Amino acid sequence: MIVDQLDLRTKYERRSGRVLLTGIQALVRLPVEQHRADQQRGLTTATFISGYEGSPLGGYDLALMRESKLLNEHDIRLVPGLNEEIAATAIAGTQNIPQPRPGLDGVVGIWYGKAPGFDRAHDALRHGNLTGASEHGGVLVLVGDDPGCKSSTIASASEGGLADLGMPVLYPGNIQEIIDLGLLGIALSRYTGAWTGFKIVTDVADTVATVTLDDRPEIVYPEFEFEGAPWKNTPVPQFLGPAHTVWEQRIYRGRHQATLAFAAANGLNRIMLETDTPRIGIVAAGKTYYDLRQTLTDLGLSDELLAQHGVRILKLGMISPLEPTIVKQFAEGLEEIIVVEEKRPFIERAVRDLLYNLPQRPRVVGKEDEEGRQLFPIDGELTPDRITAPLAGRLRRIIDLPQLAERVETLRRSATREPLPLLTTRTPYFCSGCPHNRSTVVPEGSLVGAGIGCHTLVQISGDPRRMGTGYTQMGGEGAHW
Repeated sequence: MIVDQLDLRTKYERRSGRVLLTGIQALVRLPVEQHRADQQRGLTTATFISGYEGSPLGGYDLALMRESKLLNEHDIRLVPGLNEEIAATAIAGTQNIPQPRPGLDGVVGIWYGKAPGFDRAHDALRHGNLTGASEHGGVLVLVGDDPGCKSSTIASASEGGLADLGMPVLYPGNIQEIIDLGLLGIALSRYTGAWTGFKIVTDVADTVATVTLDDRPEIVYPEFEFEGAPWKNTPVPQFLGPAHTVWEQRIYRGRHQATLAFAAANGLNRIMLETDTPRIGIVAAGKTYYDLRQTLTDLGLSDELLAQHGVRILKLGMISPLEPTIVKQFAEGLEEIIVVEEKRPFIERAVRDLLYNLPQRPRVVGKEDEEGRQLFPIDGELTPDRITAPLAGRLRRIIDLPQLAERVETLRRSATREPLPLLTTRTPYFCSGCPHNRSTVVPEGSLVGAGIGCHTLVQISGDPRRMGTGYTQMGGEGAHW
């Protein structure tokens, strides 16, 4: 047997075999892969990356800075933004300027930021997406979501915001998909003219895994007609006055239909498990798809066993807009569709909308069952253990095996165990030399208008000199008093 030797020093230079990458390192390699692919097609392109750091993408700019030689070799420029909206405006310029540099066919734009930064940059991102992406450029909007609120004031799920801006939304579930879906996302942007939203959750950004470099997706650009003419990505020259309504039709109808055609041609959403006797279908996307598969393994349910009992599984790579052909094909003959997703019922509602007008349609459940009772939790992260009980309860209607109930009972007993007492306790405190250690000490009778991060330590310090009035979003410190 030939063993592929993994050399950590060649994680960006290597062009075949396998490399070991973190999620952040995969995002560093992505523009390198795009540049090499463009060179093979005879295109001369550059990449411009701008955004504002924040977990789970907090180390992205630093990882890029460490590879300055690599970036220069592949004409990649990093310019961290003063804030998220200025960064988005700079990205828009890369798509609107006819020829940023002599000899360039186009510039790939990559915007990055965590969910709160994405929220504050909405207007700039909306304007950028409206004017569009160039034919040989394309824009990828990397949004870092923290569903478990591990390093944020509030938990986040940004797919609704991305969809509201009119952006297609791709959701990679592992390191391999960051690169594969990332390349498809840039191609999608070039084909449609829309900026492509790219949802990165904490567990994907922080994961380490091997990536296969030899089987890159073959990108298909489908033939598609809009208003009687072959589709061609045409950036919006201006959107003032009456011209706005003309372009609005092209953006929200034309781009939308082109996005669906691209998704179907490139298999962004796939039926991963088929059955000859369909009864129950399960839909999941991104990281949650792999959590679902882990849950099924823990329940002792192999693909063969699931197929025998009438279970079909649909994996989504593009969660918005939902491509209707694959969803209707998936739903055919089913009695019930179970949508497994984190946070709010975003995919669930889209599935239900697509199937509502069909003469025969399956029942759709997700956050609630058919009687309005909670099914899958809407809070926190949706881990395999949290998926197990509600999923097993639905599957037991068609799969009567003792291991389903046994696994649920095992998890129930684990949840009721008393944790061992801590031998010592230590209240979190400021790091040595932290300026907030001194700046949050105020004169007697004063109030501290704290923000996020280190400021929140005043809430739990027990120090009467640091009494805080609560905390705000980043940048709002003190404004609430």
